[in-house]
Amino acid sequence: MLERLTIRSKLLLLLLTPLVALLAFAVSGTINRFEAASVAGRDARLAEFALASAELSTALQTERWAVGIAVSATPSESQPAAEAAATDRALERWNELVITVWDDLAVPDVRAQIVLVREHLDVRRSTTDQDRLPLPVLHAELAESAKATGALVTDLSQEAAEIELLRTLEVVQELFVMEAGLERISALGDDAIAAGGPPPDLPLVLEPTTEAIRAAFERALVSLPPSGATQLERLLADGYLPTLGSTGLPNVDGFDPIAAITAAASGSGVAERDDWSAQTATRLTALNEVVLTELARSAAHSAALAHSQQQEALVFAVLAGTIVVLALATAFVVGRSVRKPLIRLTRAAQQLSREELPALVEALRNPRQTPAPPVTPIQTRGRDEVAQLGQALADVQRATVDVAKEQGDLLHQGVSDIVVNLARRNQSLLDRQIEFIEQLERREEDPDQLANLFRLDHLATRMRRNAESLLVLAGAEPTRRRGHRVALYDVIRVAMGEVEDFKRIRLASLDPVTLESSRAVDLAHLMAELMDNATQFSPPDTAVDIAGRHMGDGRYQVTITDQGIGMSPDQLAAANAVLTEPPPIGLELGLSLGLTVVARLGRRLHVDLVLTSGLDGGVSAVIELPAGMTERPSIEHQAAAPMPMPSPAPSTATRAPTEGRIPPDGQPPLPMRRPRGERAVQSISGSAVIVGARERSPEHVRYTLSQYRSGLRRGRQPEHSPAAGSEESS
Repeated sequence: MLERLTIRSKLLLLLLTPLVALLAFAVSGTINRFEAASVAGRDARLAEFALASAELSTALQTERWAVGIAVSATPSESQPAAEAAATDRALERWNELVITVWDDLAVPDVRAQIVLVREHLDVRRSTTDQDRLPLPVLHAELAESAKATGALVTDLSQEAAEIELLRTLEVVQELFVMEAGLERISALGDDAIAAGGPPPDLPLVLEPTTEAIRAAFERALVSLPPSGATQLERLLADGYLPTLGSTGLPNVDGFDPIAAITAAASGSGVAERDDWSAQTATRLTALNEVVLTELARSAAHSAALAHSQQQEALVFAVLAGTIVVLALATAFVVGRSVRKPLIRLTRAAQQLSREELPALVEALRNPRQTPAPPVTPIQTRGRDEVAQLGQALADVQRATVDVAKEQGDLLHQGVSDIVVNLARRNQSLLDRQIEFIEQLERREEDPDQLANLFRLDHLATRMRRNAESLLVLAGAEPTRRRGHRVALYDVIRVAMGEVEDFKRIRLASLDPVTLESSRAVDLAHLMAELMDNATQFSPPDTAVDIAGRHMGDGRYQVTITDQGIGMSPDQLAAANAVLTEPPPIGLELGLSLGLTVVARLGRRLHVDLVLTSGLDGGVSAVIELPAGMTERPSIEHQAAAPMPMPSPAPSTATRAPTEGRIPPDGQPPLPMRRPRGERAVQSISGSAVIVGARERSPEHVRYTLSQYRSGLRRGRQPEHSPAAGSEESS
């Protein structure tokens, strides 16, 4: 299954697990912190609601004490307005907070307690005397409302989740126990005042109350922070709390409830009752201050904690999001850094295997039509495994290209060696054949048989030229020999002697010039190929003209023109392309083998070759010999060199000349068997001079031709020919 996945998919799978884990951790952490912030905010609202409930309870108690004083007055006073207004303000704030915390409440008892408080507080205070509640009823209702509100504060501990708020509510519950004890002492005092004295069992009646106050005091003192504990101890020291007995506490002064009740009951007047109620209100007010102080501190702490939790949640969310984004970006960058080199390497390998190597092989197979393409090197960067793989592939690429080129070179060299070997063997055999024919010519007396031998000698000479062409194609360099300079006229005669239809070739004009003998052999071979091509691709009743002239800048131009059907511009362009850039041997051999030989000989001689269309049709082959290759001959050399002059049309009845002859078509004749008394025509500096030819016997003519041909053959042969030697030995 994984084998079918791309590199991108595999990288995604590789990076998906840690990214998902990181994302899950970030989301989970963010959710947890926002939940903690939500809980802290809920606790802050609960703390604020608890503070408002305690303030409402305190306001209700204050109003109740004021109503109690009004009830005991004679005549009865009206409802206290100031305390009622304070209660209304506390009730208004409490109602607002009920709406805020109602959805946060999860305990049914707490909601039921809120409903109960509202029922007690729904007793409306009318502004008219007819709707006003009687003060005793109002006093009782306020007492129940204060009691229910205090119970609500203690019930809120069931909803608290934060430890500090829970501890504060537990302390408030202990303080309310102490308030209840003070209320109990106040009620016993009221009863004693009404009875005119304390009951005899007052100590026994007060003992449970004082014990409850003492136990609540101890528990509250342990749970309160240092500031709250100090404030509570100060209440005891200032006499706001009853004497706690031997509790081991540092402050055990307080007030004596038995003595206080006894003193209050010493008189039964209103003053004593009001004084006793005022003392109780003072004690409860002081204790309520502790309650309000602790609830206010807890509300502030919860609000600060909620704000801190919200900030922490926001910071964590931002950091987690940033880390996730950085992780994704890092994964993308790392994946891209791995994927891009792989893609680049894959494309380079595909280009190498699908385009460059096949093109290279095709270029080696067909180098002329398909030039060798440049192989793009594989670039690698870095030092990781992908870079090492790219380097290894680059090494394989270089090795493959080197091996391909080496094999191509070996193939060319192998073909060349084979061609050279075969050509040397054929050349050796042909030399032996020509030597044998020359021996027969020297011994032959019959003119007709001698003409046949001359024909065989001419065919063997042409076969030897083909073998030399193979050596040229194979790139075999001829052996350079030093010798006298040779007239271009003689070079042309030698070239004409190697053409089958030599009778049609005529010299139109030729400026006298000489060249080195080491270059004469290759130039004669080059001209023979062009002459042979001109005679083959022109009508048999037309002539092939040869002209040579000085160009004025040291160069010399030889033109070979036929009168055939000519060549199209495309054919001329293709032929000139072969002359300019000859194809290698062994991989592409077409019908232009002669042109390839000419092109290679032209490169060897450093001459310029071009084919053009003739003026009267046909094709002209232009050979431009570079400056320094030719020299003008001396006067003596000019006098000895025969020059062309007009002659009649070629005759098909003329005998085939031996190597080095030209046909009797008006040109100076090549050495051949002639009737006695025939005269040769020579021209010196443009004037015709008749030179008498002395009589020669057939034996002398045969000897002259044999010596001439042997000299040419020795000039063409290298100093040492392994192939020839091996053929001789075989």
